[in-house]
Amino acid sequence: MGIIPPTTDPVMVYAAFCLAVATFVLLLIRNRSKVTSSTSRLPPGPPGWPIIGNILDLGMAPHASLAKLQTKYGPLIWLRLGFVNTLVISSAEGALEMFKNHDNTFCNRYLNEALKICENYNGTITLGPYGPYWRMLRRICTTELFSRKRILDTAPLRRRCVDKLIAWISKEAKETVELAARPNIADFFPTLRPIDPQGLKKKMENKMLEVLEVVGNGKDEPTKISDTNLNIFILVSTQTLNYVFYMHELFMGATETTNSTVEWAMTELLTNPTTMKKVRDEITQVVGHKRSFEESDIDNLPYLRAVIKETLRLHPPIPLLVPRSVIKDTELMGYIIPQGTQVFVNVWGLGRDPASWDAPLAFKPERFLDSTVDYRGQNFEFLPFGAGRRICPGLPLGNQMLHLVLGSLIQSFEWSLEDGVTPETLDKSDKMGMSLRKAFLLKAVPKPVCL
Repeated sequence: MGIIPPTTDPVMVYAAFCLAVATFVLLLIRNRSKVTSSTSRLPPGPPGWPIIGNILDLGMAPHASLAKLQTKYGPLIWLRLGFVNTLVISSAEGALEMFKNHDNTFCNRYLNEALKICENYNGTITLGPYGPYWRMLRRICTTELFSRKRILDTAPLRRRCVDKLIAWISKEAKETVELAARPNIADFFPTLRPIDPQGLKKKMENKMLEVLEVVGNGKDEPTKISDTNLNIFILVSTQTLNYVFYMHELFMGATETTNSTVEWAMTELLTNPTTMKKVRDEITQVVGHKRSFEESDIDNLPYLRAVIKETLRLHPPIPLLVPRSVIKDTELMGYIIPQGTQVFVNVWGLGRDPASWDAPLAFKPERFLDSTVDYRGQNFEFLPFGAGRRICPGLPLGNQMLHLVLGSLIQSFEWSLEDGVTPETLDKSDKMGMSLRKAFLLKAVPKPVCL
C-alpha cells in the first residue's frame, strides 16, 4: 500500500507564508520599539557618514560651520562625532531653555582625553565634575578670590603686574593650550584611548610636569604666594597636583581671555577709525593724560564698556564654551537628549544671529549704549562667559582686566596699522584653539602719548 501525499493548496501555502512574514515583522518592530522610541525623538541634524559620523561637517572652523547648520536645523542640532553623541545649542531660545530649566542635568563636563591627567582635573572648577567638592571650590572663588572687596583691594597690584602676568602665562601655557585644543582621534573613538595614538595625553602630562617646576614642587609654596592665599589653597586641596591644576586654571583662563579679547578689540578699532576716535576722546575727557588709567574709571566710560561688549559679541573667547555632559536622559524642547551626550553651546553663533541682533556682522558699540543687555549670564543671546552653575567664576576679575588693559593701551598710545595694510585689507580670519584667536597676529604701530 502506497503513502498518499498531503494535498498542497497553493492558496493556503501563500496565506501561511504571508502570515509568517507579518508575524516576524510585528515581532521585530515590537522588540526594537524601546530602542528606537527615544532615538526617533532626537533633535534634527545632518546625516553622517559611517563610522566617522559628522566629523567632516565641522570643518576647520566648527563655530562657523555649526552656525550655518542652525539656519537649516533650528535651535537644537544633533551630531554624531565618531561614536560620540553631540548636541549643539544654536539659538537664544535653546540656551534659555537649557540654562533656565535644565541646568542641573547639563552641569557636568565632557572632557577630551588630553585633559584627563592623573584624575587631577577633578580638582578644578572648569573641568571638575559637579558635586560637593566642586561647590566648595566655587564658593572659595566667589567669596575669597573674586569678591568685590578682594578685587578692589588688589587693583594696584594688577595695575603694576598685568603686563608681566600676561607675558609669563602666555609663554608657559602656550603649548598646553595648543595640546588641549588639538583634534585627538581618541576623543572620537574611545577604543583608541589606551593607545593614545597621537601621543597628546603623554605630551600634556609632560607639559604639566614643567608647569609644576615653574609653580613649585609643594615644598616651597609659602615663599611664592602670600599667607592669605596659601590658606585658601590649603582648603582647596591637600594634593600638590590639585593645587597646581587649580592655580594654572585660574591664571591661564584669565590671561588667555584678556589676550584674545584685547587683540580682537584693537583689530576692530583699527579697522573702524571713527569708533577708535570716539573711545579715545571719551578716555581723554574722563581720564586725561596726566595720570594713569585706573579701574575706578571704568564706571565713567560707557563707550569703552560698549566696545568691550561688542568685541565679546563678535569674538567670544571660547566660541563653543567648555563642553558639557548630560547627567541623565532629559527632555529638552520636545526632544529626548540621552545621558552622556556631549553638549556645545555655540555662543559665537548666538552673537551673530540675525534673529537677535540688527546688522549682526557690523562692529557697532552704540547698540549697547542704551541697552541693558550684558554678558553676566542673564541675556541668552549674549553668553561669552556662559551661564548657570558653570558660568565663568572669574568673570568679575576678567571684566576689570579687559577694561584696564584696553583702556591703558588706548590712553598711552596712538595706534596705526603697519605700512601697506589698510582697514579694508586687514585679515580678520580666526583660528580655533583654547580661545578664538586671530589666524594672523595683529601688527600695529604705537606712538607714545606723553602722560
